[in-house]
Amino acid sequence: MWIDEHIYVIDTNWGGYKEAIASYLIKGEKNFALIDTGYGATTQKIINDIKNAGLDLSNLKYIILTHTHLDHMGGAGLILKENPKAKVVLTEPGIINIVRPLRMYYGAKMIFGEDLQVDFGHVASIPRDRMVLVEDGDVLELDDLRLRIIETPGHTRDHISIFEETTKTLFTGDAVCNKYPGFNALIPPASPPLYPVKTVVDSIKRLRSLGAERLFIPHFGQVEEDINSFMVENINAIQDWKEYIISNLMKGYSYIDLVEMIKKKLVKESQIEHGEIPKYVKEVVLPILVRVSVLGYMATYINRFPPET
Repeated sequence: MWIDEHIYVIDTNWGGYKEAIASYLIKGEKNFALIDTGYGATTQKIINDIKNAGLDLSNLKYIILTHTHLDHMGGAGLILKENPKAKVVLTEPGIINIVRPLRMYYGAKMIFGEDLQVDFGHVASIPRDRMVLVEDGDVLELDDLRLRIIETPGHTRDHISIFEETTKTLFTGDAVCNKYPGFNALIPPASPPLYPVKTVVDSIKRLRSLGAERLFIPHFGQVEEDINSFMVENINAIQDWKEYIISNLMKGYSYIDLVEMIKKKLVKESQIEHGEIPKYVKEVVLPILVRVSVLGYMATYINRFPPET
């Protein structure tokens, strides 16, 4: 779906789920960039959407990875095979994950567990000569557009966000919380092994200072509310989860208890009845991804507790 002449939203429809994982096309006068690729399983959907948008795959200049988790980079190697000129843009800490992507594949299998019934799909390695390594403040020229790289560590060490300076459009990646259409609650993407809250909050504050006029998140879509308010709500939610999880661990609640408590908390915050919960949230987010996020907080802060806890 075209937002305007420059921005196209791709719903990857992973596992048949709508409005779960987004990729984005940014179009210059001739060339275009793809921000994140979704899982390998949805590569053909990405390619089809590029064609449906009226774009020629040969004009794909950059595949920009906000980070190297499978739902953001899984299809990158496969798409590169369709275009011999395109380059993959990432930061140095992410290199090992796209040179040896099976480590991410099996890591995701371990984290998600057997409850996840949707296939990640094939993931192909990426040669070093197809990479463009970037640092904070670097600018990628895309014809008449300027894509500034903003390092936003926290969710992962290699995480970046992209600020298109001409249109003041910000693509956050997982630097901010997930917020799915039809489920009005913020969910911190606290993936193990680390989710350092101060680092995450500092990254969001950097994004907040950019003065973006449009904001797009991978999970999912364009943020329609006031951007400054959205950023503040994110900071509050991320800090609230930390305090909630740590305080209840100290009271003696178990990991399993906490997962159930957080799920009920989210449903209450969403202000909708259980039967109205979107399918992806009901079948994947609440039973699986919430479990992962709680584990991410616990893995980061568990060493702060005395041995008897």
